Amino acid sequence: KRIGSGGFFRSLLPIITWLESYKRVWLRADIMAGLAVWAMTVPQALAYAGIAGVPPVYGLYAVPLAMVVYAVFGTSRTLSVGPESAIAIISSVTVGALVVGTPNEFIALTSLLTLIVGVLFLVFGLLRLGWAANFLSQPVLQGFTQGIALIVIIGQIPKLFGTETLVAQLSGNLKNLPHLIGLEIDYTGFFLQAWALVATLGEANLPTTAVGIGSLALLFALRRFWPLAPSALIAVILSVLAVSFLGLAERGVGVVGEVETGMVSLTVPSVSVDKLVALLPGAFAIVLLGYSVSLSVAAVGAETTGEEINPNQELVGLGVANLGAALSSGFVVCGSLSRGVVIRRAGGQTQVVSLINAALIFLTLLFVLPLFFKLPNATLSAVVIQAMLGLLNFAYLRKLFRIDRSEFAYAMAALFGVLVLGILQGVALGVVLSLAVL
Repeated sequence: KRIGSGGFFRSLLPIITWLESYKRVWLRADIMAGLAVWAMTVPQALAYAGIAGVPPVYGLYAVPLAMVVYAVFGTSRTLSVGPESAIAIISSVTVGALVVGTPNEFIALTSLLTLIVGVLFLVFGLLRLGWAANFLSQPVLQGFTQGIALIVIIGQIPKLFGTETLVAQLSGNLKNLPHLIGLEIDYTGFFLQAWALVATLGEANLPTTAVGIGSLALLFALRRFWPLAPSALIAVILSVLAVSFLGLAERGVGVVGEVETGMVSLTVPSVSVDKLVALLPGAFAIVLLGYSVSLSVAAVGAETTGEEINPNQELVGLGVANLGAALSSGFVVCGSLSRGVVIRRAGGQTQVVSLINAALIFLTLLFVLPLFFKLPNATLSAVVIQAMLGLLNFAYLRKLFRIDRSEFAYAMAALFGVLVLGILQGVALGVVLSLAVL
C-alpha cells in the first residue's frame, strides 16, 4: 500500500524523482543555464506581451509562478515555460474579438483566457489525452506555424518605422471598403496589413527607424558572430542607453513608459458564462498548438538528458503553469524552442534552471523594472521579428514539395488558410486537414 501511495505521489509530483537523484556537479551548470535563460526571458516576455495586446510588464507577471509550479508537476527536466509568440497572437486575436471597452478589460479577459486554457490542460491530462500531441500532422503544424509567424512579422514591422498608428488607421479604413459597396466582408488579415504597411512607409519616423533597424541588425550580428551572447538583452540595454543619452524619446521614438514595480497580488479572474463560451474556441486552439510545441521541445530535451516524458503528466504541468500565470494576471504560457536551446547549450540538467529563472525575474520585477522606462518599442519589435524569422522554414517546404506533393499541399493550405482566413480559422482548417491526413 505504501509503495502504491509513493508511486502515485511520484507520478503526480515528478520533482520528487529528480530531486532525489540530483547530483552536486549539476548545480553550477543549472545556475549558469538559469542566468542565460533569464537574459533571454526578460526581453522576450516584454516583447511578447505586446503581441498578446497587454502592457509589457504583464509578460513578466506571467512567468515566476508558472515556472515554479511547472517545475513541481512537469516531467521534462529542461522545458522552460513562459510566453511564446505564436500562442500570444492567438490570445490577442481571441480576446480582441470580444473587447469593446478599456485596456483593463483586455487585460482581464486575457487572464480569463489563460485560466480557461489552464483548466482545459488539466482536464485533458486527467482524461489521459496525451496522445493528442500527435494529432496535428507535421506538415499542417509547420504550415500554420509559419503562417502565424508571417502575420506577427507584418504586424511588428510598422513599429520599426514608427508608423503603427498610421497603419492601424489605414487598415481600419480599408476594412470598411467592402461595406460601402454592399459586401458584408470583414477582412483584416495579412494582405490588408501588408498593403497598409507599404502605403505608410513614406511617413516613417527617422529616429525610430534608426533604432528599430539598428536593433534588428545588432541581433542578427550577435547571433552570427557571438551565438552564445544574450543578444536580446544586449539590444535592450544598448537601446535604453541610446534613448537616454540622445534624447530620442523627445524626437518621436516610442518607449515603454512608466511601469509599476513588484508582483501583482494573486487574483482569480472574474468569470462570466458568456465570456467563457466566447473564449473557448481560442482556448482550444491554444491548447492544441501549445501542447504540440511544448511536447516536441520536451522530447528534444529528453534526447540529451535521457529522461522519460509522460505526455499525460505534461498536460497537468502545463495546466497548473497556466493557472499560475492566470492568478498572476499574466497571459498564456507554454514551452519554448529558443529557451530550450539556451538551456541545452548552457548544460542545464534539471528544473533548478526554471526555479533560478523565476527567482531572477521576481527580483527583476522588484528592482530592475524602472530601468526599462525608456526601452524603445522598436527594439521590442526587433526582438519579436528575429524570433519569428527563426520559425520560417522554407527549406522544409521545398523538401516537402520534392518528396510528397500531397503533404506539401496540406502545409500550404494551412499556411494560406491562416493568412487569408485569419488565425483561428486557419487553426480550424489545420484540424480538418489533420483529420484528412489520418
